[in-house]
Amino acid sequence: MIYRIYTEYRPGLAAIVAKHFDGFTMLAPAIGYWKGVPEHTQVIEIALDSDCGAFAGHSRIVALADAIRVANHQESVLVVGITANTVLVTAKVTK
Repeated sequence: MIYRIYTEYRPGLAAIVAKHFDGFTMLAPAIGYWKGVPEHTQVIEIALDSDCGAFAGHSRIVALADAIRVANHQESVLVVGITANTVLVTAKVTK
């Protein structure tokens, strides 16, 4: 599953995300509009391994979005979930 969180850009945003997830992407900044007013927008993309469990992953994303909403003093934060087959390819550690 791929999640995108759309929020107003504020310094320190990456640190908030890093408290919830080890890996994420901060997509190029954009200009978003909320109730007709433009604002500097940051899109955060998080891809979760399909083995993570849909409900567990969704709950973590919602918790992150709420933490961002509170930190940014926002009325709301948009979360978009995109169904995708994902897998995390890692090196095998040998001892």
